[in-house]
Amino acid sequence: MAAAAAAGQVIGLLKVRVVRGSNLAICDPLTHTSDPYVVLCYGSEKVKTSVQKKNPNPLWNEVLQLSVTNPTKPVKLEVFDEDKFTADDSMGVAEFNVTDIYDAAKLDLKHVSDGTRIKTIYPVGVNYLGAESHVSWKNGKVVQDITLKLKKVDSGLIVLQLEWAHVPGVTLYVDMECLLGLLKVRVVRGVNLSICDPLTHSSDPYIVLRLGTQKVKSSIKYHSINPEWNEELTLSITNMMLPVKIVSSSAFPITLLPSATSFFHQDLLSISV
Repeated sequence: MAAAAAAGQVIGLLKVRVVRGSNLAICDPLTHTSDPYVVLCYGSEKVKTSVQKKNPNPLWNEVLQLSVTNPTKPVKLEVFDEDKFTADDSMGVAEFNVTDIYDAAKLDLKHVSDGTRIKTIYPVGVNYLGAESHVSWKNGKVVQDITLKLKKVDSGLIVLQLEWAHVPGVTLYVDMECLLGLLKVRVVRGVNLSICDPLTHSSDPYIVLRLGTQKVKSSIKYHSINPEWNEELTLSITNMMLPVKIVSSSAFPITLLPSATSFFHQDLLSISV
C-alpha cells in the first residue's frame, strides 16, 4: 500500500489550461492593443504561455503544469505585455487556491456519476473570482473551471481549467471528511412565496442549500411568487449528522429577511431503495 506523502514531497500535479483572456488592458496606445502572455508562479516554479500578438482578447488554450507540494499555498498569476525594447509591462495580477481541487482529489469518486459537481466556490471580496467556480468529476478526473478577475488594472478576465493528476506511489491523506455519498436535491417549484417588492407585488426568488461549509444555489426566477425551477443541486455528504439548511431569498435589493428551514439527510436512509 502506498504511503502518504511526506512534507515537501510532490503530492500531485496541477495541470492548468490557460483558455483565454477577455478585455485585457491596452498597453500600446499607438496600435490600441497589447501583446499578452500569462505567467504562473507556485513556490519556486515559474511557467508561462506563449505571446499572443496584438490581441486584448487572446485565445491560448495552452496547458501549463505545476508540481504541488503544499496545497495551502496559492498559485500566483500575472499577465504581461511583451515589449521588445523595454521591460514587459504588467497587465494585472490574480491568484487562485489549490485547496478546493485538492480536497476533491482526496475523495473516493469512482462511483460518482460523470459530470457531477463536487463543490461550488462563489466570488467574494477576498478572492479573485470573476464568476462561480465549479469543482467537478469529469471523465474520471477531478477538474475545476475558474474565471479570474485581474487586479491592479482597470479591466481583464482570465479563464482557466484545472485538472488534478495523481503521482504514482503517493496516497493523499484523507481526514475525517471522507465522502460518504452525494445528495442530489431537485428544487421543483415554490408556491405562494413572500412578496418582497411592494411596487410590483412580486419577488425575484432563488434557493440556497447549505451543508457545513458548502453552499449551492438555484437560478433566480424574476417577478414570480410561484416559481418553477426543476433544477438539480448536489451536495457532498461527509457527516451524516449535519443538517441541510434551506434558505429562500429574493434578489430584490430591499428584500425582507429570508426564510429558512432544514432537514437531516440521514432521515433519507429510511426511504432509500
